[in-house]
Amino acid sequence: MKFGKSSKNEIKKLIAVNAKRKRFEFPIPFTDALKTKDKEGEIKIKEDEKHGTYLIWKNKKFPVEVLTKNQNRYEILLNGISYNFSIETPTSYKRLKYLDDKAGSKKNENLAAPMPGKIVEVLAEEGREIRAGL
Repeated sequence: MKFGKSSKNEIKKLIAVNAKRKRFEFPIPFTDALKTKDKEGEIKIKEDEKHGTYLIWKNKKFPVEVLTKNQNRYEILLNGISYNFSIETPTSYKRLKYLDDKAGSKKNENLAAPMPGKIVEVLAEEGREIRAGL
């Protein structure tokens, strides 16, 4: 009996998703090739005592710092600019897209009161249909 993932279920790529839901795919295992705007180049990630962590792209050094990490969500500082993104598997990306589509289909409605006041308690369960006169 073999343990571990079968080749059928093996994850062959991961997807980085930024706050605007733009996706960036990269293969597993990670390669040094990076493709931006249909231009491919080599990227190297290095670390030393003098410069800390940095990446080299087109012979230029860009300092990198991981500011926060919470499960699959990251905030990094790259060359002085903060970036937020999550790392998803193809399956978790489909789930994320489904949840975004569901959230976008809900309508926000206003509840108008007959006179100014402060609502202190709502005697209805969330999602329950409310009609006038009931």
